[in-house]
Amino acid sequence: MTSFSANRKPFAVCLLLASLLWSKPGLAWWVDGHAVQAKAAVISLPEAVPDFFRAAGSTIGYFAADPDFAKSPQLPHLRKSEGPEHYFDLELLGGRQVPNTRGELVALCAELELKPGKVGFVIYAIAELTERLSLAFAEHRKWPHVDALRFKCLVYAGLIAHYAQDLCQPLHTTVHFDGRIDAKGR
Repeated sequence: MTSFSANRKPFAVCLLLASLLWSKPGLAWWVDGHAVQAKAAVISLPEAVPDFFRAAGSTIGYFAADPDFAKSPQLPHLRKSEGPEHYFDLELLGGRQVPNTRGELVALCAELELKPGKVGFVIYAIAELTERLSLAFAEHRKWPHVDALRFKCLVYAGLIAHYAQDLCQPLHTTVHFDGRIDAKGR
C-alpha cells in the first residue's frame, strides 16, 4: 500500500498541472455567460411571443454583452455612467423603503448624504428598459413589417437580459461584493 500511495502523488501533481494548462479562466458572467443565459431565456419563451423574437436567441445573447463592453477604460465617460447600472446595494439605504423610480432614489440619496452611484441603479435599469421593450413591442404590433422595430426589440431584450442576470448575481446586490467587511462592519 505504501508504494501505491507514493505513486499517486506524482500522478496527482500531473493531473493538477494538466487541468491548469488546459482550462480556461473563469470570468464570472462576462460575455459568454451573459450570452448563454440570454439564449436559454429565449428558448423558454411561450409561443405567444412573436416568432422573430423567439428565433433571435443568439442575437439577444450578443446584445446582452454590450453593458459590460461599455465599462471599458478606453471609454471614460460611458464607463463612469455605466458602472452603477450593474448593481444595487440595498444596505446603504439603512432600512428605508426602496424608491419606485431612479429620480426618487436620487432624492433619497441626497437626504441620506449618499452618492446615488454608490447605491447603484440596476433595478431601475431593468424597469426602464422593460418599459422601452413594451413600447417597442406595441410599435411592432402596429407596424409588423418594419424591420427596425424588430431590431429595437432585440436590443432592449439583450440589455434587460444583462441587467436581470446581474441582479441575480449576489455580489451585485451587496456592499460586500468583494467578500470583505471594513472595521465599521460594512
